[in-house]
Amino acid sequence: MEFIYNRDKIRTTDDITISVADLRDLIQACTLQESDAEGEYQIILDSIAHKNHLDSGVFVAQAESTDNTLGQAPNPIPVGK
Repeated sequence: MEFIYNRDKIRTTDDITISVADLRDLIQACTLQESDAEGEYQIILDSIAHKNHLDSGVFVAQAESTDNTLGQAPNPIPVGK
């Protein structure tokens, strides 16, 4: 699973708040099959974004790709939005 974020909306040095429940859900999603986990991760990431007053889709969970350029674009387009 790859984690992609929109670098125009948030930086790695920004602080965000994540609830214990969201952290638990992220950890539990690790036990799902990748095809199921992708959707679950996206729901959790959208929830975290909403709670931090960020746009939906600022974080994207995406199945790993063989494309080495994935996630390197300055403004990745969220999947499924």
